[in-house]
Amino acid sequence: MNKKTFVVILLVIFLVSYGISIVTPLIPIYMREMGASGFILGAIFSGFSFSRLVFMPIIGKLSDKNGRKVFIVTGLGGYTVISLLYVIAKTPLQLVLIRVFHGFFSAMVFPVVMAYVGDRTTKGREGRTMGTLNSAVFMGMAGGPLLGGVVKDIFDMRHVFYLMTAMVGIGMLLTLFFLPEHRDIRMEKSCELAEDGGNVFSLYLKAMKDRIVLGIFLFRMSYAMLRASLLSFLPVFASNLSFSSSEIGVLVSLNVVFSALFQRTFGKFADRHNRYRMVLFGMLLGAVFVMVLPFLGNKMLLFIISALLGLTGAVSIPAATAIVVKVGNKYGMGFSMGLFNMAMSLGMIIAPLFLGFIMDLLRVDYVFIISGIITFLMAGAYFFMLRKELTRR
Repeated sequence: MNKKTFVVILLVIFLVSYGISIVTPLIPIYMREMGASGFILGAIFSGFSFSRLVFMPIIGKLSDKNGRKVFIVTGLGGYTVISLLYVIAKTPLQLVLIRVFHGFFSAMVFPVVMAYVGDRTTKGREGRTMGTLNSAVFMGMAGGPLLGGVVKDIFDMRHVFYLMTAMVGIGMLLTLFFLPEHRDIRMEKSCELAEDGGNVFSLYLKAMKDRIVLGIFLFRMSYAMLRASLLSFLPVFASNLSFSSSEIGVLVSLNVVFSALFQRTFGKFADRHNRYRMVLFGMLLGAVFVMVLPFLGNKMLLFIISALLGLTGAVSIPAATAIVVKVGNKYGMGFSMGLFNMAMSLGMIIAPLFLGFIMDLLRVDYVFIISGIITFLMAGAYFFMLRKELTRR
């Protein structure tokens, strides 16, 4: 891939991730101030993920046929407009609706950007390239919560939403003016697969019969559920321990910073070693670390565990994404990346609603214990499906 193009992509994805993550850890607290229950709190996150779930495979396949740039620009433009609507929302239900539209435009951005990069990735360097892309995503996600917490403490929540709008808007302009749209061999192959693969539903059924696709889908969903428990409920848990908004921002940022710092490193490792084992190892570590969270009443220990949870993502995500790049050669890059991100959305739908119910029924501590148990179970299913690939050198 042209280095200049890749730098533009990294800058755009960094700005967008930064802008979006500015508000993410503060929304639960914002919602609690509006009087939202744990279930409605979960619905805020699930609404975003539900629309992504529905539209990502469709948009992914359309981008295989019609090119990537038009969808990325449209998605970022919609993001910019929707970001302003957060300011005028007065009730929790209005925020749920805004999040649904936000998710729709998100379906045009991240999976399509991943497909854009996947089209142009050199064979044998999938882990390194996708790890670098993931680093930009996670680094943006790391900086956002901290800045958002500081802005909220100094000003108010409205200024946090204005800042998100500005970040995403700049990303849209960079994409519009500096990101080229061109086809290469992989893009042409994706287009052919999109033309020959029938409708999205039939292609989805075909892909989900593939053990590798199903196993990676399961991993992505389990990781999303783990992340959902942290994004939705860790701020609530921390606020019960008298964390300030800025400290909550640091707590969430540490998780993402450690994931960002080591994405490229473990991506290189994935190019030389068994990627399937790396994915399984990350799942198991994540389950252990999230289960110990509620037993930590010390702030410093919470910071350490948050960082270690980020490291589990650095181990597993580049390896899994590299596997999806190869899957894209079989089913179409846009569709495959859409499916991969669809699994994330499914996890982000299920986890906040289910775990929000658990918080209402019991207390927030049990959210993390149950999240860890679910991850262990899904790791077992992953092992069963991909045991053949796990034994390869």
